[in-house]
Amino acid sequence: MRAALLLGAVLGCAGCLSFDTDGKVFACDPASGADCDGGNGTSLGGDNGSTGTTNTTSVNGSGGNSDTGTSTIAGTTTTNGNTSATSATTSANTSGSTGTYDDAQPTDVAIGDVDRDGKMDLVLRFNEYPGGDQESVIEVRFGDGNGGFTSQTFVPVAALNAGAPKGLVVTSLRPGGDTSIVVGSQDGVVWRIPFWTDGGNDTPQATANTHTWDPGLGLTTLRAADLDGDGNTDLVLATVDSSGYVVTLMGHGDGTFTASTPVEAGGEASGFVVGDFNGDHHVDVAYVWGYGGGIGWGAGDGGFFSWSTFDFDGSGGNGELGQYATMAVADLNHDGIDDVLFSPEPTLTIESPYIYFGTSASAPPSKLEFMQPAWPLLNTLHGDTSDLVSLAMADLNGDNVPDMVAVVQNTYSGSYNLWTYLLEPDAGLLSASMPDADDLRAPMLMAVGNLNANVVPDVAMVNGILAQPVIVLDP
Repeated sequence: MRAALLLGAVLGCAGCLSFDTDGKVFACDPASGADCDGGNGTSLGGDNGSTGTTNTTSVNGSGGNSDTGTSTIAGTTTTNGNTSATSATTSANTSGSTGTYDDAQPTDVAIGDVDRDGKMDLVLRFNEYPGGDQESVIEVRFGDGNGGFTSQTFVPVAALNAGAPKGLVVTSLRPGGDTSIVVGSQDGVVWRIPFWTDGGNDTPQATANTHTWDPGLGLTTLRAADLDGDGNTDLVLATVDSSGYVVTLMGHGDGTFTASTPVEAGGEASGFVVGDFNGDHHVDVAYVWGYGGGIGWGAGDGGFFSWSTFDFDGSGGNGELGQYATMAVADLNHDGIDDVLFSPEPTLTIESPYIYFGTSASAPPSKLEFMQPAWPLLNTLHGDTSDLVSLAMADLNGDNVPDMVAVVQNTYSGSYNLWTYLLEPDAGLLSASMPDADDLRAPMLMAVGNLNANVVPDVAMVNGILAQPVIVLDP
């Protein structure tokens, strides 16, 4: 059942790069060096540990197909436009221990081709291994190309279990190379899990530790991109102590990285994305925190030649955007330059979302240019009692125009619904619809990718409360 509303074109203003951080359906092949996570900008993620030993097990249920859109894996039933998340009944063996999902919930999600078979896979992070032994796990569910999954693998990473997720990325370290899953931990360590084309994996490797640069420096989140154009994947870290800092890890294509000196960039990032926001073909970073935002303009060598920062309300508190803003990247107005779409913390009573339209102008943008209200009719559609709690960008109807998918909270009833918004080539809002999606709650971290190999991308969501991800095919 779909509720649809034709809105008409409003606000006629506002090829994603392969390293876009949200809505990675435009280029989601890790073999190309693309960053294939679909988590939103608020997707936040050790010490030595973890054996790295995994077993691949068959999955309960039959594979799905594009006609019926139905498949079952570990207790989750997925249908076209409708997902019923239920508790798992399937046990999985990892390093000799056995557990179920009854007492563990996924806290982060990404979509990418982990085993490089041309089919998208689902990657989940659990802060506690199923069975309650306090060992964190990265789970990979290998896709069958029809929206179902053929098998699953569990990789223990013991040091991840403390605190909130700090970033989850599926990428390749060099063109044509094998896939790696990169995940951040609460204590500032960036872990890399190398995977092979047969679905097996090597021992998780500690790639970097923010405490190396400053004992008080913590990790907020991470993104992947080729910052210097050498074809190798680099990592960009948002970090924090008394202020916010950006650190780049320059990849050598072999699993090793060289770290830059942390650069102060404002407050602790509540939203953090990468893209080319001035059309110079160098990777930039855009970020927001509670009371400000900014852009680091990439120099093409892994550094940044300048920073533009904006004070939204002049306060030192949570400010206009709050602590849980969500961001996405796409070329919304088709000028060849990436744009940023972001929405503030849903508890704040300000109009959302906002758009920053990237421009080749040499002058730095003003606050008003960085924070242009987008689609005022969303307030009319949803009412004053509704807020966007997460969003992503993807081409939802195959017209090569980026569209928006979002979880919307009704603050009066407490309900959460998935909405899709089709956009026009000039970034006007054309229509909105509400696909069926059960068991949505806040906060919802979102990944977008093509799990069933048709022209319409699919959505996977987790929130650390539900026992299973919510998957919506062809929303």
